Amino acid sequence: MSSKRSLLITLCVVVVPVGIVHAVFNTVGEYDVDNAPHHNQVDQSGLYDSHEGNAGPENLVEFEVFKELVAAAFLIDAGGVIDLEDGSLDGQDMIGNFGLQGTKSLTISNATGVINVGSSVKNERRAISGSNRFAKSGTSEFVFDIGAITGGTPGERVTYVAATMLDRDGTALNPTVTATFSGGGTVTASAVMSGALPVNDQDTFFGFVAPPGESIVNVTFTPNGYTNTDDIAFITSEFSLRSPNASKPFPESGATDVSRDVMLHWTPGDDAETHDLYFGTDETAVAQASPVNPLGVLVSGNQEPSTYVPAGRLDFGATYYWRVDEINDLDPNSPWQGAVWSFMVEPVALPIIDITATASSTFGESGPERTIDGSGLADDLHGTSVDDMWLSTSVPATIEYAFDRAYKLHELWIWNSNQLIESFVGFGGKDVVIEHSLDGENWTLLDGVGPLARAPGAKGYAHNSTIDLGGATAQHVRVTINSVQGFAPQASLSEVRFFYIPVNATRPNPETGATDVAPDVTLSWGRDGREAASHDVYVGTDADNLSLAGSVSESSFDTSALDLGLGQTYSWRVDEVNEAMDPSTWMGDLWSFTTVDAIIVDDMEGYADAEFLEIWATWIDGFNDPANNGGLVGANPGIGDFSPESTVVHDGSQSLPLHFDNSAASVSEATRTFDPTQDWTRSGIQTLVLSFSRGAENTGKGRLYVKVNDTKVFY
Repeated sequence: MSSKRSLLITLCVVVVPVGIVHAVFNTVGEYDVDNAPHHNQVDQSGLYDSHEGNAGPENLVEFEVFKELVAAAFLIDAGGVIDLEDGSLDGQDMIGNFGLQGTKSLTISNATGVINVGSSVKNERRAISGSNRFAKSGTSEFVFDIGAITGGTPGERVTYVAATMLDRDGTALNPTVTATFSGGGTVTASAVMSGALPVNDQDTFFGFVAPPGESIVNVTFTPNGYTNTDDIAFITSEFSLRSPNASKPFPESGATDVSRDVMLHWTPGDDAETHDLYFGTDETAVAQASPVNPLGVLVSGNQEPSTYVPAGRLDFGATYYWRVDEINDLDPNSPWQGAVWSFMVEPVALPIIDITATASSTFGESGPERTIDGSGLADDLHGTSVDDMWLSTSVPATIEYAFDRAYKLHELWIWNSNQLIESFVGFGGKDVVIEHSLDGENWTLLDGVGPLARAPGAKGYAHNSTIDLGGATAQHVRVTINSVQGFAPQASLSEVRFFYIPVNATRPNPETGATDVAPDVTLSWGRDGREAASHDVYVGTDADNLSLAGSVSESSFDTSALDLGLGQTYSWRVDEVNEAMDPSTWMGDLWSFTTVDAIIVDDMEGYADAEFLEIWATWIDGFNDPANNGGLVGANPGIGDFSPESTVVHDGSQSLPLHFDNSAASVSEATRTFDPTQDWTRSGIQTLVLSFSRGAENTGKGRLYVKVNDTKVFY
């Protein structure tokens, strides 16, 4: 049997993103904006290195996330920072008064010797904020024991801790930092601080978050060389992300290239019952409107869903503004006015990127490629250097453009010759002939092309000739200049830009080249071709000979009927079809993905000792039927601990503990029932792999086995 084609019970770590609340708080993250030597900004975050026990990569927190979280925590007296600016060093103890009211304090004890207060700038070392930093004599570890909170609520504990390790004098450091949690687990992060010039460009942030229900009891910095730390920041268990306002808009505020058929949605405020939605192209109206004065932009009042589909398709290229006010008639603070969000709709056409240019002649270094490489352009305004333009040796002159594939052409923008002497010599094209072709051999004349506009011969020149290409399907365009704007014996153009109507499917999911894809993946694409009525989906292992897998009207395709194999690379494409158009089919780009080597039955990582996440609620044991089943699942059922096992694991951070007692029952077992039923014969599956460990109390009596559909499989 092939070990690659297997069904694997294994353990893996799931990284859960942390939500963000924006607030203003002058703490970690308020740095100089420059990146020069002696700067004081954070440059990188430490990366996951290892863990022990009930911990893992999910117990690290990135700098940008932590910065927002500690700011919000400060505002509700649930977090702060020790930066040594306010007399916070008391012997070997660091005292942090924290919170907006400043009525709580946290003591962090140094367990490894003397910690000094470093000065602002010395030997290219600088504090991250303020003037002072933590400095130690020698190269030993910084060992910080996290103490109790004074003035806190009963049971309040530290759940986040972070600090920054400072680069020093260009010295190479490879620090590791380990956090220890109250449950006994640890997680270690590491970083490379190479010491390469420029100096002080690798100040490294290390942030940790405790597992659910636990706290952080120690953080140990191992610098592997003399350095400094600064801004020891923390958040306590009192921190909550509750907010009455609508948040997390989709599309994200400021998004561009948004579909004309977009559905707006958002995360409701914690106390919201209904929502007022304001939407339109007038930013001021959206910001100032109310139910009493709707200003024409109150499009849905007092609605229950947190979604909204605009009436009709949105305008190409337009910017829309929207606002959601949250309502709860039983709360005197209602309504809660939302922020004004915005997005820009997809343009009517997109620029062609992959172009090559050839010309009938070239003078000097001013080749045809200058018309497509952006040289001379700044903010779409052209300069006057001939080195940034194409210049022929004679008139008439021809320049030809070839694209990477056929496009439905929309417009051609032309920046004419713009040399300083243009106004009286006139190199720019005037009377032109434009032709297009699919194969580069058979050409079609574009009708209605008038004389090109003359350039001013001055810097800051915006294109002033727009050619309507009429939706022609072509892979080649040829421009022939028959006369110029003045008496020059040569022809010249500064820049051109082609735009096309997007008629192909785009934005594949999975992304092309994706690995570890499930064999029953649903293929989808984020944007249909502009004129598509249906979609032909081709899938196969031979990229040069794909088979039609099916035709669909929606923007997704279910592959479950194809029974894709494990460990295989598949190519796929979507051809856009509309029989009423010419051409009726647009062949799509070729995409690919590789399926997983094994299917995970249960990774054990999703369970916790919390409501709806209990491992015993999925793996049914003998708790309610001890006479017939002596099995109990849980780390230590004897003392009421029914959580997953976190010490004896095969991989990841958790396993399924099964305690057995056959003194009263003939069998001890735990059973999981899959609903819907799983097909373990699909995708070429050949092997079932189960990793287990015998417990210390197992006397060797009886046999261990797995039952699949009531059939015993002995190990």
